Amino acid sequence: MSTAKEPLANRLENAILQIVMQPYGNDGTHPSRWGDWMNDVRQFVPEVTQDNLKAAFKRLWRQKIVHLTKAGLHYKWSDDENEDVEFFFREPFRVSITEDGRKYWDIIRLGTTGNPIGFAPQ
Repeated sequence: MSTAKEPLANRLENAILQIVMQPYGNDGTHPSRWGDWMNDVRQFVPEVTQDNLKAAFKRLWRQKIVHLTKAGLHYKWSDDENEDVEFFFREPFRVSITEDGRKYWDIIRLGTTGNPIGFAPQ
């Protein structure tokens, strides 16, 4: 799905989505602690760093590909850097795919352009 020739940012985002969309009974939600996220992503992207992974989560959230919430609570990440330590590094957090994220995942997974059938970008 992703190759070492792709930019690191793309490979990290793809790894996150692969984990969230794992086929064994997953509903598109993955709760985990930061250390577990690092280990899981490292299986796909060995050179992952904490800063790069955190940036990938934020990009996916800003693009409305995923929701970021604290596991067990109704606390959502607010894009406030002052809350990063509390949100990402204390207690598990949940990454959930959005409707737009499911479409984005299909485009990645199937290797398509995402254009409607019979239409091409101008």
